[in-house]
Amino acid sequence: MYKMNKLDKINRKLLIILNKNARLSHNQLGKLAGVSRDRARYRIQQMEKEGIITGYITHVQNRLFGVENYWLSIKLQNLPESSEKSISEKLREVREIKFLLSCQGEYDFVILCGAKNKIHLCQIFDKISAICGKSLREINLDIYVKTLKFESYGFLLPEFSYAMDESKKYTGEKPDRYDIKIIRELLKNAKSPIIDIAEKSGLTAETVSKRIKHLRKTKAITNIIASIDYSKIGYERYLLYIKLHSYSYKAEKKFREVINNIDKAVHAERVLGAWDIKCMIISENYEEFLKVLKIIKSHLERSLLRYDVLLITKEVKREPYLGKASED
Repeated sequence: MYKMNKLDKINRKLLIILNKNARLSHNQLGKLAGVSRDRARYRIQQMEKEGIITGYITHVQNRLFGVENYWLSIKLQNLPESSEKSISEKLREVREIKFLLSCQGEYDFVILCGAKNKIHLCQIFDKISAICGKSLREINLDIYVKTLKFESYGFLLPEFSYAMDESKKYTGEKPDRYDIKIIRELLKNAKSPIIDIAEKSGLTAETVSKRIKHLRKTKAITNIIASIDYSKIGYERYLLYIKLHSYSYKAEKKFREVINNIDKAVHAERVLGAWDIKCMIISENYEEFLKVLKIIKSHLERSLLRYDVLLITKEVKREPYLGKASED
């Protein structure tokens, strides 16, 4: 396992910056991290080679394209290891599945999928049921409502801060057909050069650059980030499911304040269903995770009804799906 102490301050700074904007040039990255352009390029290439950086992802407002997100938690039964691997591989091929996690705990797989409507969601359910076959014991559904904390790598170097000058909320402005072409190319390759996008979209490079900046400013594109393999830097990942006695704006505000002050609570979402909140926590071991859990529980106090914990053993898939916008 790649140990945390092998990530020096330069690498940590670069990862934090790439978590905010992965389309920055090596020159820009170097300036922000305090190193030369060539050194920044070399460090990033090394982290890609070692599998620390696993890829680059464009996050977009799903509702703009008529797609809603749904979390599916799958419990299997009487399943040998070989069959679980086969199911995992087949689930990976379902195009509507955006995020696929293999887990230990109450559920064996956790899925984030995109569906255009209820009928489409039923079709996805049917595909998953057919793949799991008689091994399927239970599927629980939670509807994604909103993100409470975007995935953050701030834990790598808490004293280093890099913020982007962007609006925080989606403005409601809809992309036109040229914007859709640009977004489609960024979904295929988040690091695609401006000149390549310009050629495929029929626009000038200058126009493409301005449109990407505008799409980010209006939050049609919420982020373009580098994804990392947490295990390569010595971390385990846990999914914390939370159910409150009564969900309210006050309770949500309090939860946001708590997780924003916990660096290792790297991501959180408001969902609707069996649970109210899904939170991803990273830690070097289970004992450290319990300390983070204790802090969260102490702040929620009497509002906490129940919770559940899953250990993420493998990230099987992380790919965008936006209906027609994802297709050629």
